[in-house]
Amino acid sequence: GQRRMTIALLRIVIDRGYRFSLSAAIDKALGLLGAKVTDAKKTREEVLAFFRERLKNDWIEKHRVDVVESVLEAGFDDLVSAHQRLVALSAIVGQAGFDPLAVAFKRVVNIIQKQAKSVPDGSADDTLFVEDAERALYRSFLGVRSRVNAHIAADDYPGALKEITSLKPSVDTFFDKVMVMDQDIRMRDNRVRMLREIGAMFGRVADFSQIQA
Repeated sequence: GQRRMTIALLRIVIDRGYRFSLSAAIDKALGLLGAKVTDAKKTREEVLAFFRERLKNDWIEKHRVDVVESVLEAGFDDLVSAHQRLVALSAIVGQAGFDPLAVAFKRVVNIIQKQAKSVPDGSADDTLFVEDAERALYRSFLGVRSRVNAHIAADDYPGALKEITSLKPSVDTFFDKVMVMDQDIRMRDNRVRMLREIGAMFGRVADFSQIQA
């Protein structure tokens, strides 16, 4: 019964477009309960996991499991936004040519997951680029990022995804022409930083490493 009630609540919030922070709402509820909750941190995590599972179970009735996971991994604190991202991503997943796109973007994410932990924080330095392909990718990314941010601010996720997918040719050329893990540590770290910035832009919409392609 609790599961059904939660799904019904989620559907009402999404259908009516109620915008709020789910985590902030949970924190508020925990604050009101006070000493009745012995471990607020653990309870918070369990409640968020419960909501996540209810969203997944509801959404996989109409959408691919990997697409649902991709969206949820990118965040679901704003339930309305998460659903909008799901609908937008589902629309392009079914299009011809999506698999090569997903593969290209997964290469970006995979390098970040394997290498970025050892690279200090910071933005890429375009003065350290030596290959035309990396310069071209970074220029393209900077232009796309501003447009993606504008689309996201307007809740236009189809528009944001269209801009993101326009990076594919530059990403492909980069991986064809550039050795990311160069022996020169400054060049290597700078390339990883660039990919980390690109991955962060992808991550505002979905976690492409979850897509099966």
